[in-house]
Amino acid sequence: MKKYSRLHSAAFTIVELLIVIVVIAILAAISIVAYNGIQERARTSALKAEMTQLQRTIQTDVIQNDSDSVAINAPLAYQRGTGTWNLAEPFQNTRTFTMYGVFDTSNDTSANWNGIFALTPNSTNNYISLRATGSSSNSVQGFWQTSAQTNQAVASIGGIRNTTGRHVGWIAGDGTSLYGSFDNAAGGSVMPSSHNGWSFDSVSAYSPAGITAVAVLVFPEFHDSQTRTLILRWLDREHTITFYN
Repeated sequence: MKKYSRLHSAAFTIVELLIVIVVIAILAAISIVAYNGIQERARTSALKAEMTQLQRTIQTDVIQNDSDSVAINAPLAYQRGTGTWNLAEPFQNTRTFTMYGVFDTSNDTSANWNGIFALTPNSTNNYISLRATGSSSNSVQGFWQTSAQTNQAVASIGGIRNTTGRHVGWIAGDGTSLYGSFDNAAGGSVMPSSHNGWSFDSVSAYSPAGITAVAVLVFPEFHDSQTRTLILRWLDREHTITFYN
């Protein structure tokens, strides 16, 4: 009986086992969170390094091909095809940016107010995009919304969706006004009112009917006409844009 008592007292009770299981679960959860954080920091670091290298590549290419120099910061994103990608640094109430988008058209105007390239996440009060206009229209536009102003266009450019070829569009903010255009059109500008800046952490590219997204390039700065021309020439060399030149 004494031997049985010693064996019995040395065993774990159900409560003790449950406590051990809970502790292990907590430690596992902490480890997973920490690991995910390390992975995310590693991805962000790799993306920043990639964008810094792209900055140098663009600057070198401009010197070699345009006999000029371009002063730019590292891009926040340069992606091909369709999807959603994190920016190397999120926008936080910013008013200065430049987004370029290269896309193909196939003489199909059935897309109805569909986005091609957009800074995301977006909402009624927070929207910047390059998009197709209404169905049966051959126009595309630089589009924006704020809490004070909705359904606004920087510029609507016609004669694009009823073509077959490769185009480029851009939309940019200089802190006061928004500017935008497509191909070699003059484009337009607006001055949003009652607006403290946009916040985005990613960029998305879509391929609505008759339009195929090719590449999107985002900078955390406003590009004036000289800088923009050099970046557009670089994109032309990268993607052979039919209608830019």
